[in-house]
Amino acid sequence: MELLERAAPLRSLTEALADARRGEGRVALVGGGTGLGKTTLVRAFVAGLDDRTTVLEGACDDLLTPRPLGPIHDLSRDARPALAAALAADASHAVFGALLDELATPARGTAAVLVIEDAHWADEATLDALAFLARRIEWLPTLLVLTYRDDEVPLVSPLQRVLGGLRPPVAVRIELAPLSLRAVTRLAGEEGTGLRVHASTGGNPFFVTEVLAARHEVLPT
Repeated sequence: MELLERAAPLRSLTEALADARRGEGRVALVGGGTGLGKTTLVRAFVAGLDDRTTVLEGACDDLLTPRPLGPIHDLSRDARPALAAALAADASHAVFGALLDELATPARGTAAVLVIEDAHWADEATLDALAFLARRIEWLPTLLVLTYRDDEVPLVSPLQRVLGGLRPPVAVRIELAPLSLRAVTRLAGEEGTGLRVHASTGGNPFFVTEVLAARHEVLPT
């Protein structure tokens, strides 16, 4: 499906990366409810990057037994050996230092983009790593992109404490909104269908694409 009504968020990410290239690191906070296209937005942004940018990606998981530093383990597969060695040694502070070193000197290019998906599921060790990095990122050639479901982050929570400590210009807040009737109609290809699909989905991009892919206007199971 075509990516609609996301030009402004993409522009915000591009501008934040431009700052990072100048050595003024940024944290892009991509928030929104389930199905609003946070991952789709980030993938579109990453797909448009050139070879001057090192991209490291990790994800937090909804596990009954959280995996400590799960997303850091993910991204270590594409990082230099020092980070994997620190993780193997199971020493949090060594991991923080190795992560900082990795991002301070990107291996292939002039900037690094670090993507952490679903931060609302982050374990405490990961949140500590993010807080450590966010406090120092303004001196790094790095853009840290965090996606999270803002409707699943209580006002009093460990993640909210990390987010609350971030201020402009370091923090770039990107809140995704549902698609407008115009956008849904464009995807549907017919005004009447677009009106009905928008009414039944509220413009939620995931629901819209699923309904249209199913070729009927009732929400699939």
